[in-house]
Amino acid sequence: MALMRRDELEARSGVDLGRMARRSGGSMSVVILAVVAVALALGISIKVRHRWDFSERRDNVLAPQTLDVLASLESEVEIYPLFTLDHNQREDYWFLLQLYRDASPKVSVEFIDPVSRPGRIASLGLAPEQESARRDGMTVVVQGDNRRMFNGVTEESVTNAVMDVSTTAPRVVGFIRGYGERDPGSDTDAGYGKLAVELLQEYYEIADVVLSDGIPPEITVLVLAGPRMEIPEEDLARLAAWLDDGGRLLALMDPGGDTGINRVLDPWGLRVMASPVIEPKMNLFKDPKFVKVSNYTKHAIVEGFGRNFPSVFPVVGRIEDFEPGDPLVFHEALVMSTLVSSTMSEGENVDGPFNLAAASWRRGEGEQSHKETRIVAVADSDFASNQYLFFVANRNLILNCIGWLSREASLVSLRRGALADQQLDVDPTDKPGLVLATYTAPFLVCVVGIVVYFRRRSL
Repeated sequence: MALMRRDELEARSGVDLGRMARRSGGSMSVVILAVVAVALALGISIKVRHRWDFSERRDNVLAPQTLDVLASLESEVEIYPLFTLDHNQREDYWFLLQLYRDASPKVSVEFIDPVSRPGRIASLGLAPEQESARRDGMTVVVQGDNRRMFNGVTEESVTNAVMDVSTTAPRVVGFIRGYGERDPGSDTDAGYGKLAVELLQEYYEIADVVLSDGIPPEITVLVLAGPRMEIPEEDLARLAAWLDDGGRLLALMDPGGDTGINRVLDPWGLRVMASPVIEPKMNLFKDPKFVKVSNYTKHAIVEGFGRNFPSVFPVVGRIEDFEPGDPLVFHEALVMSTLVSSTMSEGENVDGPFNLAAASWRRGEGEQSHKETRIVAVADSDFASNQYLFFVANRNLILNCIGWLSREASLVSLRRGALADQQLDVDPTDKPGLVLATYTAPFLVCVVGIVVYFRRRSL
């Protein structure tokens, strides 16, 4: 083979090894920094656990009231959901209970299959009637010797069970009877049977109270629900004395005749007026007396309510709140009508807005500092009846009123529905824009990647 002369060799492009080394070194540095950053992020995520929820209903984080309940726990609470492996709500319920575990180290959760592990249920120490009631979908909450069972998978039901199992004192709601009030045992449209069920599910006890027989000492909250007869003076005097001694009253009064209750409410800066409120703008079924209200104050009872969470009052009057002359008495409106509402006062038409519900309270002094009178007056009793209880915010409003009156701030919350899959419904006219927004970013990333690749190949 003939050897070629050096000057006959084809010219070859030189390779700058130093430049290649510098490029490789720079790329390796970037890779190492990226790996270190990822490792640090993983380490921090293990030590620091926090959730951000930007959804409108905030279904993926616990409510502030729930966090308050968990923060106040003095001893460990054990939650035992009795769910079979194929239960259709098991996964969502597990996600909810994980939020409780993450929020408090005093909460533990153990799912028990009631079919394959009946012996584990027996070890929970349930009463015989509770153990005989075990079935798929029940939850047992245990704190020390206290046991509670409930059927539900909502944050509301879990929080109330946790609070109830850690509370020893009973909370009794007494319904005043004898003056034509709404009946908590009635299933008719005008009755309060559904409200009674809701109260029992929130671990209240219910009792009938006859003012002429005196108010039992175990009563936590008294409810006067739409009396239609005049209340005798001596019974009003007993009620007034009970309030002076730190009682709590929910007065649900329909516009119309005078029952005498204003003689009890006046010293607390509240008065129920007789004429109904007419609402030409915010009404239902084109009935100006059927008022829909979305104007709320910042009071704890209606905190979190708003435009998308209206209350509905079939026929509602107005509540006057005024300074009663006692510097220890405070009062605040809760729900208000709009500017275009109107009512009659002393034969003349008066324009709104009007207070439809208001609260008043007075803290005790000295040795009586532990006693705090609380009153809520609503100028309608229909809104909590069986027919209207589940209209939008009505259920939340009445339960929040009773929760605030019972001094159980943890019960004052928006009682939200169960966590569920959230779907995005897209109008056909919006689909082109949605497609453009979805695919534009990945497309631009691909284009930039291709450009960078060929630029580097050309170097």
